[in-house]
Amino acid sequence: MVMEYAWLIPVPLFIVFGINILLNKRLKNRTSGYLATGAVAFSFILSTLIFISSLLTGSKFHGSVTWFQLGEHVIKAGYLIDPVSSLMLLVVSLVSFLVFIYSLEFMEDDRSKPRFFGELALFSGSMTGLVLADNFLLMFIFWELVGLCSYLLIGFWMEKSEAASGSKKAFLITRIGDILMLSGIMLMFTQIGSFGFEETFNSFGQLSGDLQTITLLLLFGGAVGKSAQLPLQVWIPDAMVGPTPVSALIHAATMVKAGVYLLARISPLLSSSPLVTSIIAYFGILTALFGAYSALTQKDIKEILAYSTISHIGFMVFAIGVMGYSASLFHLFNHSAFKALLFLAAGVVITETGKHDITKMGNFWKRGKLVPIATLIGCLSLAGIPPLGGWFSKEMILTATMQGGNYILVSLFILASFLSPIYIFRWYSLIFSTNRRKKVGDKSSGYLMVLPIVALATIAGLAGLFNSSFNEWMPWSLHHGSHAILAIGSTLVVLTGFTLAILIYHLKLIDINRIKENTLFEILHKFSFNALYIDDSYTKLGFKAFSFSILASKFDDKYVDGVINAFGAFGRKVSSKSKSFDDIGIDGVVNGVADSIKFSSSLARKIQTGLVRDYSLWILIGTITILIILKISGG
Repeated sequence: MVMEYAWLIPVPLFIVFGINILLNKRLKNRTSGYLATGAVAFSFILSTLIFISSLLTGSKFHGSVTWFQLGEHVIKAGYLIDPVSSLMLLVVSLVSFLVFIYSLEFMEDDRSKPRFFGELALFSGSMTGLVLADNFLLMFIFWELVGLCSYLLIGFWMEKSEAASGSKKAFLITRIGDILMLSGIMLMFTQIGSFGFEETFNSFGQLSGDLQTITLLLLFGGAVGKSAQLPLQVWIPDAMVGPTPVSALIHAATMVKAGVYLLARISPLLSSSPLVTSIIAYFGILTALFGAYSALTQKDIKEILAYSTISHIGFMVFAIGVMGYSASLFHLFNHSAFKALLFLAAGVVITETGKHDITKMGNFWKRGKLVPIATLIGCLSLAGIPPLGGWFSKEMILTATMQGGNYILVSLFILASFLSPIYIFRWYSLIFSTNRRKKVGDKSSGYLMVLPIVALATIAGLAGLFNSSFNEWMPWSLHHGSHAILAIGSTLVVLTGFTLAILIYHLKLIDINRIKENTLFEILHKFSFNALYIDDSYTKLGFKAFSFSILASKFDDKYVDGVINAFGAFGRKVSSKSKSFDDIGIDGVVNGVADSIKFSSSLARKIQTGLVRDYSLWILIGTITILIILKISGG
């Protein structure tokens, strides 16, 4: 059975990483790219076969071996294939394969191409390893490898200060979530005695209610960091300084999807805590609103898509919170297609124009129709326009929300859905609209960059056809059709947002500059452009902490060190006086006694002649002296 060989999926990618890094100087640029693309093609083919097998048979497979022993606990390592992991393997390998093909041309002139493809291969391999893992410890190891790869690839052009800064920021912010996740894993292990998913799921109910809640919140903290949810979303915009293929891979198939996968994987545990699922739902929908609102006014072509990713990952997390697990994963699949498409299209635009500011773009439609049409399909799917895949997955999320009966969440979801078409068609219109007579660059992209975009547009366009099959295949099902009126209403809301964006940014029938003159609008615009000032607040807090450290350093230098130095000076003076007393007093007495003994001994040596007559004489003198003394004393 093909599932038995699932462990082979990341192996060629790790091998290619080793070859490209160790033979960096010897490999030709083209060779390194072709090796990596061949490895990811193998992973894609095997993942596709496993996905088809899982889809047709509905079977699962679990293989493991003994890893090590920890006290009385035997720790095993293995791989697990089920509908959730087989879907994620397909998503990761498919997007990776297309991104690798795209990168062959995008990175053509880069002298560090072997290093780039080596790190990109490690990135994809680590993500597939994370998906395959059958226990929390093994998952966490690959989880950390994914974080390391993001650090390496975001800062790939390390000679740029913003690249170095962005990579460090991403690494440090996501570590906060990783610490929370590791704490949750170790807490479970101390109570259950196993890292395995199956053992944990079977024994989790034995934990007290408080322990269950704390553990699930800690694991959710890991997802918040990796998937850029509030309040740890600030690393995503800075990560855009990396090469565009890296941005596409991070946002569509690897890093930010890891958190959603973690929540889907622990879904059997979430049902035990309504409090945790409510927290997840509110965090998700508020993040979706934040990302969409912030994307409305950005100017950088990739930053708009970055905030869009924050928003749509928020939709997926929200769906997990309202128990719409299949809806979350279907939206994950759709998002992987249209977001990878939009990032790769942005890369084409940047390559051909040399610009990042969309307000200085326009008229790109005249460069050719293939990329603009494919990009339009991606935008329509992202906006949730029927009958594309994005519309179906959003309606599945709405259905799950309605089943929960929380109309506050329903309203917030519809509001976030309304903002999506506005920001994405502003993005599209400012870049492609022929009404904007901007000069188009002279450079044109080749087929290796265009074909992956067309392939992703095809997937985004046809994904909606598999809506029903997907829902039936997943272990969780949703009941459709019970809220048809609401579905029609939400679709009208999305179409209203789409129409508004076209009127303002494409047809220019509404003067946005006049609207900006309104004070309230200006305030809203500033908050949107500055992403609610959350990142600025963190920066100010950081500067305050830095300033406090400077004050503490000065206090330490002036007062703490001053007191210590004063004691030291006092000690030196005391020791100098003590030395003088020691030299003159103590040493003087000791040396005086020694000198007197030395003097007396020198006199005594003169008496010791060694002659018998001298000794007899001294005896005689002594005897006479004694007799005289006795006579005088009357003895």
